[in-house]
Amino acid sequence: MKNLGKVIRMGICVFSVIFTGSSAVFGAGSLDPGFGTNGVTVTDFGIGDDEAYDLVVQPDGKIVVAGFSYNGAVRNMAVARYLTDGSLDSDFSDDGYATFSLGTGDTIGHSLAVQEDGKIIVAGSTEETDQDIAVIRLATDGNLDTTFGSNGHLIVSADGNEFASEVEVTADGTIYLTGAKSQGELPVATIIVRIDSDGVIDSTFGSDGLITVERAYSNNGYSLNINEDGTVLVAGSNSSNGGYAGSLLQFSSDGSPDNDFGTNGEVSLTVDESDVEIFDAIVLEDGRIVVAGYLHNGSYREPLLAGLLANGMIDEEFGQDGIVHTDLGYDGVAYGVAQRSDGSLLLTGYGITSSGKDMILLEVDDTGTGVTDVSEIATDDDTTVTALSAVSTIEESEQSTTSSTITARYLVTDIAAYDDVSRAISILPEGAVVTAGYASNGTDTDIAVLRYTAEQLPETARSAAGGVAGEVSGNFFVTTFPIFDITRNSAAGGGSISERVSEQNCETFCGLECISETDDTCYDTCYDECLPEDVIARGVVYSVVPFPVYRSTDDDADDEVDTDTVTGNIFPTDSADTAHNYTLVRSGQTSDGTGVGEFGSDIYDITPDALYYVRAYAVLDDETVIYGNQVSFRTSDSCFIATAAFGSILDKHVVVLRQFRDQVLKKYLLGRSFIEVYYRYSPALADMIQRHDMLRAATRIILMPLVGLSYIVLHGSLLAQIAVLLIALSASVLLAMSLIRIRNGNTL
Repeated sequence: MKNLGKVIRMGICVFSVIFTGSSAVFGAGSLDPGFGTNGVTVTDFGIGDDEAYDLVVQPDGKIVVAGFSYNGAVRNMAVARYLTDGSLDSDFSDDGYATFSLGTGDTIGHSLAVQEDGKIIVAGSTEETDQDIAVIRLATDGNLDTTFGSNGHLIVSADGNEFASEVEVTADGTIYLTGAKSQGELPVATIIVRIDSDGVIDSTFGSDGLITVERAYSNNGYSLNINEDGTVLVAGSNSSNGGYAGSLLQFSSDGSPDNDFGTNGEVSLTVDESDVEIFDAIVLEDGRIVVAGYLHNGSYREPLLAGLLANGMIDEEFGQDGIVHTDLGYDGVAYGVAQRSDGSLLLTGYGITSSGKDMILLEVDDTGTGVTDVSEIATDDDTTVTALSAVSTIEESEQSTTSSTITARYLVTDIAAYDDVSRAISILPEGAVVTAGYASNGTDTDIAVLRYTAEQLPETARSAAGGVAGEVSGNFFVTTFPIFDITRNSAAGGGSISERVSEQNCETFCGLECISETDDTCYDTCYDECLPEDVIARGVVYSVVPFPVYRSTDDDADDEVDTDTVTGNIFPTDSADTAHNYTLVRSGQTSDGTGVGEFGSDIYDITPDALYYVRAYAVLDDETVIYGNQVSFRTSDSCFIATAAFGSILDKHVVVLRQFRDQVLKKYLLGRSFIEVYYRYSPALADMIQRHDMLRAATRIILMPLVGLSYIVLHGSLLAQIAVLLIALSASVLLAMSLIRIRNGNTL
């Protein structure tokens, strides 16, 4: 049976690589074709989401990743090991991966470290009555090392909800953890834990083995470094400025604050009052510190690097006054940073493009001389690669600009047509780069591991439009921003409208055109024709069919769309298109002011679980309408009655029912008919359930057998699916009829 399971998983893996469009950019990028499929390995371990949060490359070149795998009910800590060719290592837990559950709720691995003897430490969190830190140690074969802690694991609880975000192990086997603790309404506090090699908390460190950084503001520890002198450096974020500030804390080997670092061992990093968060940090050989995360520019986040001296002071020779931030033109975050042997720095994370989140890999030299603009090139196999130019603009605190030449390169990898995020990075001795995270196939996420060759990333010239996605129309450049803050019935976006021709351009052009004329008629006419039209209206248009168009108030209100072109899982009815009834809202538009510049758009009253296409628009004073590039987004899913009963769309019971709907009901005509009826009538019932605790409790009791049957059928045969389908439909109809009677009789 285990071999059969292995064959099935291998088949799923091959299917996902072939049919999700794995990126093959090695021709002009730097993915290694000798690893996985064209440099990418995507592995589906469970029936739901699988994601990697951290990776370590062993001395023998094998790659170990840690994260979680969802089994349909809870998330389990997952650890996998890959060979140098990207295939799973069958010597590790017999099939290349292992999962662990230490409580009744989710158990997640956030970080891992490999000891000198090859044993693997994984740290994260587990849930029982509350959330606690979970630590396990694995032998080299992937099985629990029973000599560690209690039969291979250790639970650390500190009277609240705790999690570990990073683990480090020293040469003598001492283990350090950092993370955060929340307790009631108190501010979140960074915690640091020291554990000996046997899995026992070291009571000589801090207070009984723990340091709790309690402040009047919240602070989180995300990254951990153990310095050669035994000091412990923790990087993360805090809310000392009312928003987010980068946070660095350093402690002596006994757990007391290192007063030689920052102010009493603490540094808060801000950039022009913008929100800053740090997710990773490395200490260079000379003691300098480089941190990576993001800076929020007021509209979206930009990947950030910052350089500090060993004492916590800003390294003014790094970047621009210690800071490098890369404006991609859209939201982007750096989760990991590493240094190559030549001193260059590599960041990984994601940027939001028109196809969703895509993995990014950014390379700058060790001086971090600047930030760069983006341009696009196409490889021979039509894979799009984004690269950075060598000339960039840096914004100074006085809002003036300067240009500097840097050795920076940038690469975007789009594994599939959905979200792809890289969370961790490691560099091999020969210079190759390995990253890990997840790739979505539209149904769930799978663990993704990528290897890039040792060559430098591609470098291209700057594009005419500055590299930001958009469309040129006449004298304007129109950009549609990626969509964010997506809910079931709303989303946020916006765009930017800029003139390609300025007043100064026209003055110069017309002065030359009319240089031989004796009066001003030629110049005035030329100048009027040269200047762009005024933008009298702007916003975004959206539709369930591609390339939505703007409608003026004089246009007919007919909103009909050929149903054959409707995309999504919503079943239209003849009733009015209203969000309350959850029928399909086909199209719409926003109105967001006039003139050029950036603008935000709030999209309301749209339909759950539907795919929408969006374009920024501008109406000129001659009534011409111009558009920006097209982006798309899918509204959040809905499982109305179950969500109301269990309190969250992310509740594990709701997730099982949603999977049953998507993987079973939608396969059959009867199931699709039930979904249509359900979407028409369930919102009103869900509203009623949500308002009454007793009704919520009763609905949960009624739904539990359906959850159990759904879970069984997701793993069962076709006959089992049909049998449970009929049972589920019958029970659901009875539930709906009962609730309708209660509602009509008003008996509560």
